[in-house]
Amino acid sequence: MATRNVGLMGQYAGIVTRGIALLIDILIVVLLLVIINVSIRMPLDFFLDVNPESCAAFVSGAATDRLFDNTLGLLCRIVDIVLVVAALVVGPIYFIFLATSGGQTVGKYIMGVRIVRLDGKPMGYPQATIRWFGYLASLLPLGFGFLWAIVDDRRRTFHDRLAGTCVIYAWRAQQNDYLLERIHNFFGRVSSSRNYRSLLSAIIDRPTELVTLAVSNYDDLRTMMRIAKNGLVDGEYDILGLQEYVKSEDGVLTLLGSDMHIDVGVKAVELSATLGLPAAEIEQIKADIPNDHFVVVALVNERDADKLMKVIARRTSAQIRRYPLKADVATVTKAIESSDEDDLSVIALRDVAPAAALDNGQRAVQNSEATLAMQSAAGPTMMSTELAATVESLKREQAALRVELERKNKMLLALEQQVRSAEVMLASTRAAVDADRAMLEQLRTEYGAMPSGQRASALAMPSDTAASVLPASKQAAIDAAIDLRILPQEIETPQDLTAIKGIGPTFEQRLYAAGVGSYWEVAALSDDNLRSILALNDLQAKSVDPAAIRADARRLAEETDSIGFIWQGQPPDDFELIEGIGPVFEQRLYAAGIHTFTALAQATPEQLAQIVAAPKPSQPDYTNWIAQAQRLSKSPE
Repeated sequence: MATRNVGLMGQYAGIVTRGIALLIDILIVVLLLVIINVSIRMPLDFFLDVNPESCAAFVSGAATDRLFDNTLGLLCRIVDIVLVVAALVVGPIYFIFLATSGGQTVGKYIMGVRIVRLDGKPMGYPQATIRWFGYLASLLPLGFGFLWAIVDDRRRTFHDRLAGTCVIYAWRAQQNDYLLERIHNFFGRVSSSRNYRSLLSAIIDRPTELVTLAVSNYDDLRTMMRIAKNGLVDGEYDILGLQEYVKSEDGVLTLLGSDMHIDVGVKAVELSATLGLPAAEIEQIKADIPNDHFVVVALVNERDADKLMKVIARRTSAQIRRYPLKADVATVTKAIESSDEDDLSVIALRDVAPAAALDNGQRAVQNSEATLAMQSAAGPTMMSTELAATVESLKREQAALRVELERKNKMLLALEQQVRSAEVMLASTRAAVDADRAMLEQLRTEYGAMPSGQRASALAMPSDTAASVLPASKQAAIDAAIDLRILPQEIETPQDLTAIKGIGPTFEQRLYAAGVGSYWEVAALSDDNLRSILALNDLQAKSVDPAAIRADARRLAEETDSIGFIWQGQPPDDFELIEGIGPVFEQRLYAAGIHTFTALAQATPEQLAQIVAAPKPSQPDYTNWIAQAQRLSKSPE
């Protein structure tokens, strides 16, 4: 079996199996249409003596009156409409409803396959509808859409791809030999069933363990179950209870069934609950099971567990874990008295032992009350024996509770110490934050009171800029940030101004040339300054809305947390002049510190490949970029 055709949900169904299932479904739909046709036409022929083909009445003698003729004509038209509607809707209803309700049409059920989504979950009505109409897409290109399942790694056809589904073999019919094996076991199964009450009575004095056997694929599961079956037949060991689960990739545990190959009569998890397995241990067992695995939960005594583990570990790659069970006399005794051998239900691992979540003291009281009630009915001898056992059990639980209480007290003292330390640290941190806020407020006040000529020095701007008065665009951006009580921050790399609605590559380069390189600077420009920098002609002046541009630039500054950013770098070269460089690659080069043709010409193809990170199917010609940058860096502007 090819590995690529198998997943946790089972083996992907092949084209032959799916074709036979589809042929069965088509025959069923045709049969339904024939039944509908016959069920409508036969009453017309039998009761009204109307010819089903010509829809004319067989009358002898004089012609019928006009009323009967009109009624007959109307009835014929209704019959024709009903038959046409039935022919149009029976197929969609059959395929969509059945595929949605259970994942299987009748044909797929017979062939043992199921339709699921790609994540393994059942599909809904929208997907089923898309899949039904997708049959047309698979049929139109001469049936090529159906044949595509031969080469697809998931055996998906065109309508599967449209609906996002795949077809797999169902859990209980993944392979034909497994299905035959189940039929064989049904008629001649290995039987180790026993009396439920006698088993509970015997298990009190026998060390018992819950063993989990986890495997990652179906072949190992089948091998493991055959080993267990053969061991029972040969009398090498005894299995008290057995259940099977599967744990999905997202950690969801699902019960597959009980005793797939072996009828041992008692369910492993049910008996574990009877033996008092705490809910916390149940959760730990679930957590220990690896995701995307099959798991068999077996209940065996200690000696047989050793034998079972050795033979399983020798022939499979199963992950084996053992969990000892301590039977409580009172609990088991109560189970013996209240058990009904003819009505044993399977208890799923996620629903086991609701009473185990009770406080230990409460459970002990309940057990003692139940035991005393049984003792009163059983006589003095049984009362004394059972009472002594109950007292010993209560003493053991009391000692365990004392140890647990002492441990909890120590944990509580440690937590109180940690809380006190955290409170001291929190007070210190609050004092430091308050001091920083006061200092920041003072700096903002001093900065706002500075003349415009001194603010450049306060921002640590280049000396040539600080020596002169700031440009009006930058001064407006600084003042707008101060008004919002935000200190301006200098950036060296310009932002992608083409992200602003209304700004294209040409307008972006004009803004860069004017020293405007951040969303915040564009948002702070006045309408006149923006029109002047963009150099709008008469036609552009009518279509460009400066207010909308500034509003979108402010939105981008808020979303990118860049309010108050002031660009102080040199205007970058327009890399879009180079063949193969668009706005996205241009911004990646700017972000990497490559702003000029000279810097681009000095880069290596390996560096450019790492910076641009282009998709592998269409790698740019970085050597050609470097050659074009060298020519552009030497050409006069």
